[in-house]
Amino acid sequence: PGVAYYVRVVFSVCLFLFCITVNMIAIFTGKTDFFGTPGYAQLILLLAALTGLAVIEGLQIALVELKKHPTESYRTSHARAFRTGSLAFRGDNCERFLIGRQMSVIFLVFVVAHITSSENLDFLPDPFFAFMLKSGLFGAILVCISAQLVPQVMAAKYPVQFLDIPGMWLALQITFVLEATGISHATWLMVTFLNIPGMWLTLQICFLLEATGISHTSWLMARLAVTLLGWAKNSPPVKMMRAEPTTNEPATENKERSSPGMAYYVRV
Repeated sequence: PGVAYYVRVVFSVCLFLFCITVNMIAIFTGKTDFFGTPGYAQLILLLAALTGLAVIEGLQIALVELKKHPTESYRTSHARAFRTGSLAFRGDNCERFLIGRQMSVIFLVFVVAHITSSENLDFLPDPFFAFMLKSGLFGAILVCISAQLVPQVMAAKYPVQFLDIPGMWLALQITFVLEATGISHATWLMVTFLNIPGMWLTLQICFLLEATGISHTSWLMARLAVTLLGWAKNSPPVKMMRAEPTTNEPATENKERSSPGMAYYVRV
């Protein structure tokens, strides 16, 4: 990378630290919009919501990376990942996970948005900063970098290790429960008729947004987390991502979901 890359990294780090500082001050000065909850309770809720969001975001990427790879290849080396993967790749459980995962993201982001949106602070008198605080954009940057991009980058590089983290099986079960409530069952009907054009343009827009450098802190944080966890010492990321798929998949993983009953159609 050239000088421009490091300039964007420094800019991203400074912006991330500024967002943390502004949100912490707003929380502990009572300027937030979270129903009069004490500052320490808001901080605990914020950390819990960010943790849950990080688990869900990373879990999605790990499952997408491993969907076409046999779970038997990591059955002995990563038992927890094997258990979670075997459940996720059975029938249409992946689709059920995606629906439940999105519902959980909406609930968690709702909590975070209320905690990270606030009235203007005394040391930021400019109307621009007042708008950024009231709209929650400073909080959005904090959430995007710390609870979404960092776990996604980690899971993309080391999907098996991420899936092997304790609690992933429970997180997967929670998404199944949310999907089973039927709140989002209209998705199954809508996806049958949708054919969305413009994916190439959407991809180009994503590349442009990444190139701004706003979220470059996520690369540093992900690399630090991987180093602290020791993942890089045990397995190179390319090998774990791109292992050649084999044909010895368990027959149970390809089993189709049984026909839905009356309760399913009621929820739809």
